[in-house]
Amino acid sequence: MDIIEKNQKVMAEFAKQSPKLATQLENLDWSELKKALDECLSSSGETGIPREYGPASYLPILPESPDQKARYEQAYEHGEQLIRDGRDRDFYSCRRARHQAWI
Repeated sequence: MDIIEKNQKVMAEFAKQSPKLATQLENLDWSELKKALDECLSSSGETGIPREYGPASYLPILPESPDQKARYEQAYEHGEQLIRDGRDRDFYSCRRARHQAWI
């Protein structure tokens, strides 16, 4: 089963609870998506997608270990300190500039 078929199955499950999503999925041209994905996978260079394409790694919302819980607490405290110091503005202006460059 390829990535398009897997996504079709997952999206079909979500669509059972959302008529609007079901309509959108009916209107999707899955063969065109497959063609575009195949083109990206077969191209080389900066625009190509790696062969090992898959979901990005992530950190769960709730920590799953004491070590992870400690890291979350440290990150939370660090974030609070940045906000207290007024240094959060740098993050937002950088993010906004990057977003505008994409438009």
